[in-house]
Amino acid sequence: MSSFDGLGAGPASTDEGFERFCRIRAHVGLRAALGYLSAFTGYRHAAVIRHVADRPSAVAYFDRDRPDEEQPERWPAAVAASCLTRDDGGRLREVRELSAPAAFKCERAALACQCVPVIDRDGELHASLCVFDDGTELIDEADWSLLLRVAASLAQEGDALAPRGLACRLAEHRG
Repeated sequence: MSSFDGLGAGPASTDEGFERFCRIRAHVGLRAALGYLSAFTGYRHAAVIRHVADRPSAVAYFDRDRPDEEQPERWPAAVAASCLTRDDGGRLREVRELSAPAAFKCERAALACQCVPVIDRDGELHASLCVFDDGTELIDEADWSLLLRVAASLAQEGDALAPRGLACRLAEHRG
């Protein structure tokens, strides 16, 4: 996998960013589209993460500095804690809210991390879409519209969500 620095990651609008994400995903796959999302947002890492057996597991992952790496050797604690899951009552929660704080001691300095749920129309949680970086401060303002639109497009696949899944449905996401 190659770097995405040359993709012109700064489109003029969220709509253009979403459409480009969908085109890349349809032609090359989810990892490549996450590479584009990483470049667009300015975060080093982008991932679609499922929380399985109390551990994060990537459906797809991209690291701008290590583009051939398909999954981190160890997930940063801040990312693992930010993944979304359902509690016993069915409410959507960050993992950190349900686990002992000691379980998420950071392996390194603080981490900038933004996660949104990949949740379908029926309220079924399928994964978390996360962008994160090794820096301690958030990178400007996250483009929440873009992250939410990408997450909604991924949620359409439900349990079939995979690196080589269905293409984005642009018409359903245009306002």
